[in-house]
Amino acid sequence: MLLKIYICVVFSVLIFQAGFSQESVKVTHLAPMPKLARNNWSLNFMYTDKGFGLGSNLYRSISNTVDVSAGIMISGVKDPNEFEQFDIFGNSYVPDKINRIYMISINVGMQKYIFSDELDESFRPLLSFGISPSLVLTDPYDKDFFKAFGYMNAGFAFGGYAGIGMEYKESNSVSLSINIRYSYIPVLVNDIRSLKDKTINDVGGIQLVFGLNFLK
Repeated sequence: MLLKIYICVVFSVLIFQAGFSQESVKVTHLAPMPKLARNNWSLNFMYTDKGFGLGSNLYRSISNTVDVSAGIMISGVKDPNEFEQFDIFGNSYVPDKINRIYMISINVGMQKYIFSDELDESFRPLLSFGISPSLVLTDPYDKDFFKAFGYMNAGFAFGGYAGIGMEYKESNSVSLSINIRYSYIPVLVNDIRSLKDKTINDVGGIQLVFGLNFLK
């Protein structure tokens, strides 16, 4: 009789331990953390004292807080000393202007999100930096806009940029961003002139960049 009781007790203990072990595995098995939406590509608008431009960027995440990016920006460039005037017939002109200037920049860089742990996910400050090889094109100002393309000359500039900004997440698929950057892009090949006898040595400057970002 005692032997039967002992066997029953041992058997009950073994069943209890097996059940407890299974419950422990279920409790300690954590669900994976949801993936945060990050930039996939963007449309950008840039404004500077030298002109404005439109562009687009592609992004790739390399860590929880760092993205690498590559993109293109097409913009107009002018001398800060240009002033538009009007003749007696109401036609506009810029005194001493000899060329229209356009710039095509390839921007390759990185951006790092800061204070990610302290702030809400929808509001993300960031730092950015990178390089900007640029093709600078000029055509004669005294010729019609489209005809002047046939007289276009090319120069080359190379430099970099650094800035600070923020992103605001509108939804799981879209965010808005604003960045303030300083770029230094000296002209290396061919003289670039907008006004007569005034060479533009640096096609960079302070940039205000607005972005519409599509998330993944």
